[in-house]
Amino acid sequence: MQFGVETSAPGAFSALNTHTPNTNPSVKVLILGGAFGVGLGGLLRTGGDTSHDVAVGSDGTARVTRPLVNLGPDGKSSLDRWVDVISKCAGPAGEQLVSLDETYIVASSDNVHEYVSWSLEGGGVDCMSKQSEKIAIGNIVDNGASSSDPRPGPASDLRFAVDTVLGNQHHVVVIDGHNAPVAGFDLGKLVSCAVSRGKSTLVRVDMDSQSCGADASDFVHLTLAPAAEGSKRYGPHADVLSVVPFPGTESNTNFAVGCAMFLRSETVSLLPRFFTEVGDLEPARESLGRFLAWVASRTRLTACAVPNGVAFPLTTENDLATANKFYAFYADQQSKALGEICPKNRPAPKQSSNESTLRMQMLADRFAAIDKRRGSVKTHAMKAALDLDMLLPLFFEKIKKESEGDENDHSGFTVIGPDGKETRPLPFRFRDADAWNSSKNKPKQHPCYVTTQNVSFGKAPTIADMPQRWHGVRGEFTSKFTGGNYADSGLVVGNLKSKVHASLDGE
Repeated sequence: MQFGVETSAPGAFSALNTHTPNTNPSVKVLILGGAFGVGLGGLLRTGGDTSHDVAVGSDGTARVTRPLVNLGPDGKSSLDRWVDVISKCAGPAGEQLVSLDETYIVASSDNVHEYVSWSLEGGGVDCMSKQSEKIAIGNIVDNGASSSDPRPGPASDLRFAVDTVLGNQHHVVVIDGHNAPVAGFDLGKLVSCAVSRGKSTLVRVDMDSQSCGADASDFVHLTLAPAAEGSKRYGPHADVLSVVPFPGTESNTNFAVGCAMFLRSETVSLLPRFFTEVGDLEPARESLGRFLAWVASRTRLTACAVPNGVAFPLTTENDLATANKFYAFYADQQSKALGEICPKNRPAPKQSSNESTLRMQMLADRFAAIDKRRGSVKTHAMKAALDLDMLLPLFFEKIKKESEGDENDHSGFTVIGPDGKETRPLPFRFRDADAWNSSKNKPKQHPCYVTTQNVSFGKAPTIADMPQRWHGVRGEFTSKFTGGNYADSGLVVGNLKSKVHASLDGE
């Protein structure tokens, strides 16, 4: 589920806000994890899936606690990954913006014991010396609902947490725990943007490139203000003009609400008024979206483009499979990048004399100074190699090829080379002679001026014309970090030449 919402032009907010603002509000984090998971549990149970824990209630209903489902080769759950994101939430100067001590989880009566067990086992923190940084048991709250009751919905869970543990005097970062974030999700960017701009801020995703395979109807669509009047470009922080509250509603925008949002204390304090005015919030899964719609009609919201602000939904079996494949793909790309950028078996430089040792030390000091000023080259190289703007399209292209079959990778079609071994499979373009339609758009020859080009090469190729072996490269454009353009940072010691007169050289 992604957060839900409706459209309206922003209006005056001060007249409605009777909340007395806190002069120094803190920032707290709320992870929504109260969904029953009955739909996914039923699918996994019917499909005979044994790789995930499927709980069965007293009434025989199967359910899965999606934030605790193990994903990827490292076996981390969505909640484990969010703990990592929160613990690394820092501002531009490196200051910690949120704390795990101020992070809370809303659970249901059916799964609260699972979250408690998760917290006792480590709470998503790997290192035993950092167990104090986990989400404590006291920060797990039970909303009192079970699968036999109507689903309260995310807006009701938010209000429950505000009334019981959060209070309305604090800013709240709301995270949808039923989505698994990618590595490097920059939550600090969201918090910094919201604090500096003084507005409630939503993480925005581009439906064209960041939907992670989810259907567009599962997102809450946004209409954003362009960077300039009449422009089709949008800045990294754009005001929200309208929001579409229901997933099935038609929308002409490519932007949607992501899996995290920063609600300022002034917005949080409006929750009771919203429930009084709106009343019925069915269907429950759209309740938080309707709250955002209600807020958007009274004040301005901001949509922020967060680096790596992508998360995989965990609603269906296919969603779980896609998330598992991505984390495995990412781990493989990370391993390859480490091997290329930081090879373990790199030979040590030979030192033949004290002079060469001194020179090596001078170069090392110089490189260290450059790294301190510009940042580590290895760090920049790793970021470039693991850039999701590049990896996500490659990943989904790979998934598409796996589902449709890669025409250039048929394992059953091989060629025996001169040495008796199998060579690289022929590309599809060399296997089927009929695919070469040489007569298409072929210009007609004048009967008096027939050229040898037309006589020799104007005929369609046959199977006898096709090559039997292929030793070429794949033909794919490189996607690796090449180090960037060369920059000479050496010291210039020559005299400057004057453009006025030779007597002014050197001045």
